[in-house]
Amino acid sequence: MKINQRILAVILVLLMLIPTMTAVANAAAPGTYVVSTGTLNVRAAATTNSAVIGKVYRDQRVDITEINGNWGKITLNSKSGWISLDYVVPVSANTKQFSVGPDGLAMIKKLEGYRQYKYWDYNHYSIGYGTTCGADDYPEGISEPDASALLVQALAKHEVYLDNFLARHSIKVSQKQYDALVSFTYNLGDPWSRYDSFKLKDLLIDGAEKYKPEAVKDAFLEFKKAGGQVVSGLIYRRGLESSMFIEGTPKLGRPFYDVKSYNWFYNAVNFCYNKGVMSGTSSLKYSFDPYSNLTRAQMVTMLAQLGNINIKPYTTSSFSDVKVGSWYAPYVQWAYAKGIVSGTGNGKFSPNAPVSRQDMVVMLYNFTRVTRGVPSNISTELYKSFGDASQLASYAYNAMNWALHTGCISGSNDNKLNPKTTAQRAQVAQVANMYCVNILGIK
Repeated sequence: MKINQRILAVILVLLMLIPTMTAVANAAAPGTYVVSTGTLNVRAAATTNSAVIGKVYRDQRVDITEINGNWGKITLNSKSGWISLDYVVPVSANTKQFSVGPDGLAMIKKLEGYRQYKYWDYNHYSIGYGTTCGADDYPEGISEPDASALLVQALAKHEVYLDNFLARHSIKVSQKQYDALVSFTYNLGDPWSRYDSFKLKDLLIDGAEKYKPEAVKDAFLEFKKAGGQVVSGLIYRRGLESSMFIEGTPKLGRPFYDVKSYNWFYNAVNFCYNKGVMSGTSSLKYSFDPYSNLTRAQMVTMLAQLGNINIKPYTTSSFSDVKVGSWYAPYVQWAYAKGIVSGTGNGKFSPNAPVSRQDMVVMLYNFTRVTRGVPSNISTELYKSFGDASQLASYAYNAMNWALHTGCISGSNDNKLNPKTTAQRAQVAQVANMYCVNILGIK
């Protein structure tokens, strides 16, 4: 039987390729891989007809510990399972382009804000620059250098998410672009795996250089909502990130979007923010709400931060309206235990009630008495020189006199103290600024 010469040539070529094909098939080895398809089933055994025990998703990193033919063994939610090697690609150490740089780290730190002691933040505790911690971690607080190191450690995980995505699509970026994308990734978790398609992802895959700055900004701004509502703080963050991506500078400016350089309280708010005395009002920490009223809970929290107080021991509550586990509970209990504040009657503290200007001064006076000793008596009754001195409650005489004498508070332009009006956050920032400078000697 004669064999067609063309068929014979094809057979010979295939025979020559067999060693190469075998080498490719056998090239898979245990290691780290990235999922290359939208959704990949994790099966109980290394067969297509075995039960599905879970799923992994595009750009998700998986550690394969064993190879069985065309299947890789992984651990998912503490269970062993198998995934097809047809839908994963190995992660090579040389695919990492950058790590977050100094400018990117500075931007993220500015956006997150530093807190020395842990705080309750949406169903978990956070500390430092918004990194998650346990309920019993850091009983003495955390220093700024340690908080910075903790942030870098947390960012490393999110860099992996970004690295996997960039490597999967062979996307090259600059250091500043990488920094902007790390901030974006850190804020959103891992959007590259969670969403099959969104504007910024599609733009990067297509090639960012093809798009005008306005289109890039619009792509970042697609993620400007939380809970279905547009959040000004997110608009602020996306603006910084897109600015760094496009222009190579984060343009940090002020820490809060609602505190402008021309506001009379601008310097005081920046001072309190940089010293860790006051922070933002939203979970995103970008808004200060300068004209809103300071609550009683916020006031005692500010005092604790002012004195670097360890609130860890204060695990109970003496008030029926202060629930243990609320973010302000340990601060309230500390202030009550030290005699800095008392309740509002009927076993309540009224944590969300606004604090009056005279009560703000009394709390500050009591705080000074507890932390620095009884302030010296001032013989001159300075408060009597103000037009509304008669409105000042008798329990606030000494405190107001002391605050005026030390320069922690001053009257309004119309020579009034306004003792019973509520204290706005901007006003409290000014008082805290003067207290740090005049009493604590902090410049």
